[in-house]
Amino acid sequence: MRLLLLICALSLGLVSAAQASEQAAPDAPARAVPTPAKPTTTPERLGRPARPDAVDRELEAVRGKDMRALTRLARALGTSGGPAALGGLVELADRGDARVRAAAFQAAVRIGLRHDKMRSVVRWALGRRGAPDRMDAVAALGVVGDGRDVPSLLAIAGSANESAAVRRAAFAGLRAVSGAAKPDKLRRWSTWWASFEHAGPKRLEDAVKQFVGNPEQRQIAAGIVARMAWLRLDFVSDRVVTWLRDGDPEVRLAAVRIATASRSAALARHLARAWQAEEADSRVRTALEPGMRRLGGEIFLAAKSP
Repeated sequence: MRLLLLICALSLGLVSAAQASEQAAPDAPARAVPTPAKPTTTPERLGRPARPDAVDRELEAVRGKDMRALTRLARALGTSGGPAALGGLVELADRGDARVRAAAFQAAVRIGLRHDKMRSVVRWALGRRGAPDRMDAVAALGVVGDGRDVPSLLAIAGSANESAAVRRAAFAGLRAVSGAAKPDKLRRWSTWWASFEHAGPKRLEDAVKQFVGNPEQRQIAAGIVARMAWLRLDFVSDRVVTWLRDGDPEVRLAAVRIATASRSAALARHLARAWQAEEADSRVRTALEPGMRRLGGEIFLAAKSP
């Protein structure tokens, strides 16, 4: 009997201890959640693609610094990519000397987008003959430029006053701006441009008219516009902005295709707006995602977007 009473007492004690433990648990301190480590490198702080606010902070941080600091930031912007990074590169090119401009032009080539302000900086730099950033400026012109830059690239490619490296960069620029796969032969390029300069604009305009007025031929017309957008980039970009808002999803799909092929940084914001306007499961939104990544449109999405 005594043994039975002892066992009961021990059982009650264990139950009481368990209940006390359960009651005390809510008051126990919660396990601390580790704080995410702060970004330590410039590319980490900039993001990918680079965010406008982060670009502004990094530009302010190197204000008054030496050329090495500006050059390092230019390289980091090239790694991050996107429209805001190109805007930062424009400011660095304006601030720095030829060494910084060379780094900025190399970074612009790496980003691979057409950009109005960078195009203006490159054109200005090409007016400075003999500058050490000349080869990089020539290479960048083919990437950030448009059809208006073909005559300049042809002139550089055929100039006896340019170094062999600069002439090679001009041929590379011609391939980059036009998408034409031609060798480093001036005669081939000059013959092509003599014909294309006159026939190309009309062909592009006819394709735009067919895109709007002939739904059955819209896909064919869209392909022509996408391949030739570089020839008259502003003309095509204006129409793409309108087509992205069209009520017909097939028109919007084709517009996304053209915008992506154009490599125009100016269309990144418009792709972001179009993405936000589409239904979550729509074909157009799905098609927009590669274009958003290509042009860096994510930086223009509102924080509340899904």
